[in-house]
Amino acid sequence: MDKAIFKYNGGLGALLCSKCRVIMKLGSSFTEEEIKAIKGKLDMPPQYCKQCKTNSYDSTRKSK
Repeated sequence: MDKAIFKYNGGLGALLCSKCRVIMKLGSSFTEEEIKAIKGKLDMPPQYCKQCKTNSYDSTRKSK
């Protein structure tokens, strides 16, 4: 996945983890950049929750 994932959750936008799809942030607390991205005016890079970031970091360290 090469960009952030946005979905609508009960009428509000939600930013999802690009790996596990957990809701990370609701539209009521979006930054200007996230608002533009959910409207399709901007492509945001993939976003990851703390758990997926940690697992990704651990797996890259073990493979070296």
